[in-house]
Amino acid sequence: AHQLSHRRALYFQRATTARRRVQAALKACARAARNATLNASALTDAAHALLAVEDALHAIAPAWQELRHLLSQTYFMGLALTLLSLLSRLASLLVDKHQ
Repeated sequence: AHQLSHRRALYFQRATTARRRVQAALKACARAARNATLNASALTDAAHALLAVEDALHAIAPAWQELRHLLSQTYFMGLALTLLSLLSRLASLLVDKHQ
């Protein structure tokens, strides 16, 4: 029911894209870890995993922006402040680890 009622919303589309890309990155990393031998296939798998992680990181930022905007409009201030501080901390950690 949630997916049917929110499918066209921009925040839901961006969150779904971010989720899909993170899942693809996890699968690529698992594949690279399974083939962790020093041959050409392992290096190709590792490069593919790195690209998938980069793609996932780029998808997280727009989803975070939409969620932050929605939380700033809520009436539940305690929840909103807690989630905004958590999202801000996660965003700063992503920026620190990504650079």
